[in-house]
Amino acid sequence: MNVALIYGGRSAEHEVSINSARTIERILKHNLHTLYPIAIDRNGCWFLQKQVRNTIDEEIPLWIVPGSGIYAQNGMLPIDVGFPTTHGRGGEDGNLQGLCTLAKIPLAGCDTVSSAVGMHKALAQSVFDRAGIPTIPTIIVTEAMPVTDSLLEELRQSLGSSLFVKPENAGSSVGITPLIEADLPSLARALRLALSYSERALVQPYYPEVIEAECAVFEDPEQGIIACGPGVIKNPKKETFLSYSQKYTLQGGAYLELPSGLSDEVEEEIRSLAVRAFEAIKGNGYARVDFFLVDERPILNEINTLPGLTATSHWPKLLHHGGDSIERVVDLLLEQAISDFDRRWNLRTSHD
Repeated sequence: MNVALIYGGRSAEHEVSINSARTIERILKHNLHTLYPIAIDRNGCWFLQKQVRNTIDEEIPLWIVPGSGIYAQNGMLPIDVGFPTTHGRGGEDGNLQGLCTLAKIPLAGCDTVSSAVGMHKALAQSVFDRAGIPTIPTIIVTEAMPVTDSLLEELRQSLGSSLFVKPENAGSSVGITPLIEADLPSLARALRLALSYSERALVQPYYPEVIEAECAVFEDPEQGIIACGPGVIKNPKKETFLSYSQKYTLQGGAYLELPSGLSDEVEEEIRSLAVRAFEAIKGNGYARVDFFLVDERPILNEINTLPGLTATSHWPKLLHHGGDSIERVVDLLLEQAISDFDRRWNLRTSHD
């Protein structure tokens, strides 16, 4: 197949996206696909590349033509399907997915709707709540809301004195602040940081001794939705939360413990909840579902509809632990993307 590997973008996760693209580049070459690396720079411009690199070659700019495809100066690229590693805002939130749909490009992974729901954590939580999936108590704060003593008191009464503040639609622990004992100045700083990455901030209870568990899910045409894992995150530096640097440090950073060491009953409950969460947002392709264990009870933290695929990322490790290979699953995702796109494209568009 002719595969467009789309990476980069205007997100704060730009560098992570490039590292994920390197993994997929290797797999696509191993699986004998013809590769078209497409880099999106920090201004949102698209360029065709010879290979995935940290720096973007701007020699061949690209244009997206709705109803047709992706074009360079010498004509349309012969793309059968795209595989995005565009983590974060603009690439994981339904925008890229909708653009590719309009340009008649099948895209591996979650579609426009499930990507948008999954990326906007408060919206996803409302979906999970309706599906009966346990979630973390959350209060939404916007830029228009003044940070006053009354707001602090409301948060402390509802969520406790230790708070966790994060952007609604960012990943990789970007813009997150734990407040061990929240006061007005620290809350104001945390909200300013979170709202610099997102239009809304989420405030949740901070669980200092919580166990974090993750589960990989993907769709198999014969077996349906498969859940791999869970694994438990170990943070050797004992930070108050899993920071960006701890997630992506090769030496001495956080790692995923597999097998998890959890009881068989808890593991099965996590896998079941992960599948239910994926179904609740009408997920496609693959995702990673993250949980907290509070009083030995799994609580859904968030779903990542375009999880990291770097050398330290957990989704491939969970997949391998489940007895599958990322090489096989990437091909499944490409085939499914084409099948799903053809089915949707051929839905009736008239009353005849």
